Amino acid sequence: RIIDGSSDWQSEVKGWFAHTLGEGSGSCMGIQDAALDMKLRSPRRARASSSQSEGTSMSTSRPGVGFDNDFAEHGLENEPGSNHCFLNVAIQAFWNLRSFRTRILGEAEDITADAGSGASRFGLDVFKAAPSVAAEIEAQQDVCSALASLFMRYRLSEESVLPPGELREALSQLYTSTGRFQLGRMEDATETIEVLLDILHARHLGLTSAVPEVVARPVSPNSVKSDSCTSAKAAEPAEFVERASEQGCSPTCIAHEVFGIEYVDLTRCTVCNSMGEPLAASRLLYSVYVAELLEILGRPVDEGVLGTPFSSVTGSVQRISARLSNTRPELQELLSKLCQRKVDQRCNECSALHSMTTERWLTRFPHTFMISLAWHCHTPSRESLWCVLSTIQPMLKMEEMFKTHRGFRGFRVGVKSDGSRSPTRRGKATKAAGDGSRSPSRRGRATCDDSEENYYFRGVICYYGRHYVTMFWCWQRMKWMLFDDARVREEQDWSSVANLIMSGNYVPTLLFYEKMDVPVSAEQLDVLAQQVVSLEDRQTS
Repeated sequence: RIIDGSSDWQSEVKGWFAHTLGEGSGSCMGIQDAALDMKLRSPRRARASSSQSEGTSMSTSRPGVGFDNDFAEHGLENEPGSNHCFLNVAIQAFWNLRSFRTRILGEAEDITADAGSGASRFGLDVFKAAPSVAAEIEAQQDVCSALASLFMRYRLSEESVLPPGELREALSQLYTSTGRFQLGRMEDATETIEVLLDILHARHLGLTSAVPEVVARPVSPNSVKSDSCTSAKAAEPAEFVERASEQGCSPTCIAHEVFGIEYVDLTRCTVCNSMGEPLAASRLLYSVYVAELLEILGRPVDEGVLGTPFSSVTGSVQRISARLSNTRPELQELLSKLCQRKVDQRCNECSALHSMTTERWLTRFPHTFMISLAWHCHTPSRESLWCVLSTIQPMLKMEEMFKTHRGFRGFRVGVKSDGSRSPTRRGKATKAAGDGSRSPSRRGRATCDDSEENYYFRGVICYYGRHYVTMFWCWQRMKWMLFDDARVREEQDWSSVANLIMSGNYVPTLLFYEKMDVPVSAEQLDVLAQQVVSLEDRQTS
């Protein structure tokens, strides 16, 4: 559909935001329907409908519990042959993220009380229809209980090393039918984090629904026995979690409250302003392909070798030059270019060539922005590793990467020299929407603004071969901490962490940026910012 008027596309999107977000910041439910419905509504009807509807606003966040005084660091056991390292880094990441830690500790008593008895909350009618549903629910609640119990031990125990065996055993039992997470076997740390969050989500659905859709339903006389949707036979526990992950939650579960991010991709013609079909997505982690980052930077995508002597020398020269000229690329700018970019296709409405752009609109802000780095090979070159590490910033702003409803403030329509019109900020001309342009680089700035909209770099999970380690910034110590199973060690600064990653050929697979919901001192912010901004390659110093 062609939208008449040069600025009506903004009204259209703004009307959609009003319809979807209501008075809140979004929810896990109804986003697909709202996005598709946008195509059928005029801006006026969308705004009118949103003013009459109840909206889909989220519940208010759970109040933070002041457990920071009880914050403690522990190693985690990994006996030979146990292969717990993939689980250990997930646990350490969860514990070091205050937004997640406080919520789990705040509900730990309820979570552990539910284990073994939570299935009865659904009522007798459910189990008359599908008696084995109880086993499904109790299996995933055992995992939640084991995680909550381990967090309580983190908080109270004086032991330097804690056993993750109970959680590993619970995961193994839950996924027995699939063969995943079995004792002694290695798994992917990113997938493990996703599974643990999905289990928390499934538990929440069970406790907030009288008869949740994800459990088996009774068989009607006219139904077909082979119909999996109406079969009285309950699914395996792992399938229960998988089906639950496809359901929305309102009020939000801990997993979505902390990590949930929602966005809509819109395709727009810069000539006639026609808009394509909006595509909505709800995720717990935000996936980024490293090959696309390297392509934007104009770097070759290596084939999985650690580098020839010539390439190593070339890479060293490039790193030294970048350090001296202070021209390292920024992750925020790269993500912005991936979110807002041109599409090489013809407009279906006006047939204009090279006029299509995609815009990614953020509709729900997470408390913790978890970035999954998808590498093109298992053993990337040292040059690729350094390239990714050098882009990491101490702070990210969502509105600098995504289009957001906040971006409508202060926008007007400007006229370019060719007669076409594009949105500009008052007092500052910008390029046409979708070209990825952003404010000037802030790499040289060695401080972090104290704003609730800022996301601060907290940690990274890395792997090499069949082993995982994680490094997290500790606000209390103002130091980077290395967690390598039972070993917990302070690192001198971020450059030391980067040197450890480079020298050990560790591959970063997850980055964590957290929005702080408690005040952080200016000194703590400045130390973090100075360390990350002042990253140096000490292998070539």
